[in-house]
Amino acid sequence: MESQVRRRRVTAARRILPDDWERFRDVRLESLRDHPEAFTADLAVESALTRDDWRARCSEAWFTCEIRGVFAGTAKYWRDSGSAKTAHVGHLGALYVRGAFRGQGVGDALIEAVTALAWDEGAEFVVLGVHTKNLSAQALYERHGFKAFGMLPGALKVDGVYWDEIHMVRLLTTGI
Repeated sequence: MESQVRRRRVTAARRILPDDWERFRDVRLESLRDHPEAFTADLAVESALTRDDWRARCSEAWFTCEIRGVFAGTAKYWRDSGSAKTAHVGHLGALYVRGAFRGQGVGDALIEAVTALAWDEGAEFVVLGVHTKNLSAQALYERHGFKAFGMLPGALKVDGVYWDEIHMVRLLTTGI
């Protein structure tokens, strides 16, 4: 019960805006530096992005929870827009909660924001990937109705080490 109370203390997640680019860049690079096995993006590539690149990224569907002026975490939502055949699929990715803010409902708020946008945009389900050793993230996603449906062995290779990834889905409609 206490963890539920702590989760409720967090304000709702919000969209990241172009003027947030520096704070967004800082938390994004931190996530890639501290947990390279958790993200497909590459620290060297993202470190080289310009101010304009970061501002453009902030125009995408990135979310944050801001606590006392600090970005406590981030997550991204996107849809397959290249084909009408896959436009019903929403994606949750790049979810990261800074260590000092874990256990305070930040991840919950970010997932709720992403799934709400997915619903509003007409996605029928949301998919994500999480590495097999990240049990706390798996439990977080399961709390929000995500179910594992497969595993990709060696999905990421970081410094010569392979990381397997569990694929999860949350249905937003009953038509599937």
